[in-house]
Amino acid sequence: MKQFGKILKFELRNYLTNKVFVGVTLFLVLAIMVVMFFPRITQGSHSDEPAPDTSSIQETPEPGTPSDAPVMLIAGDITKNKNLLKDAFTSAFSEYQVKLSEDSVAQIKEKITSGEVECAFVMDSPTSYTYYVNNLSMIDDKTAIADTLLQNVYQMSAMLSGGMAIEEAQSPSISKTKPKALAKTRFRTFSTPIS
Repeated sequence: MKQFGKILKFELRNYLTNKVFVGVTLFLVLAIMVVMFFPRITQGSHSDEPAPDTSSIQETPEPGTPSDAPVMLIAGDITKNKNLLKDAFTSAFSEYQVKLSEDSVAQIKEKITSGEVECAFVMDSPTSYTYYVNNLSMIDDKTAIADTLLQNVYQMSAMLSGGMAIEEAQSPSISKTKPKALAKTRFRTFSTPIS
């Protein structure tokens, strides 16, 4: 056991000076790199495809959004809160061109798989939706943001339909009082001898 370090050093020196070992190691590293980046390489080579039909998408990019930004569609049951939804999604997803669509789910899926649209929120009701995306990553937080947005839009539309002015509905009323404890609690510890 005392000579383990000497033997390990000798064997590693032989492996690292062996040209076959170095060649195989470099080849495996390069092969792994090619396999890892193959999907990105193939996605970049599809740029010479014809542009798909965009006749049903409203073509008004928001000011401040780059024209080459990815497209996010909002579709489905959006007739009641169309403007509120568009404004909320546009402000929350500033890196996207948020567009309203009247396409069917099949047409939206086709646009997503063709690469014309990156993702879509199809509203089933004012508080529920179906999120469509071609490649869902593990760190995709768009659904969490959309949940909060839909909750806010639903509350805003309820306040507006209740007769509240839009300025009042948009400004939250924050109470400046400190929270008070309802009762004071005292903790006592009792120790009993174990027999």
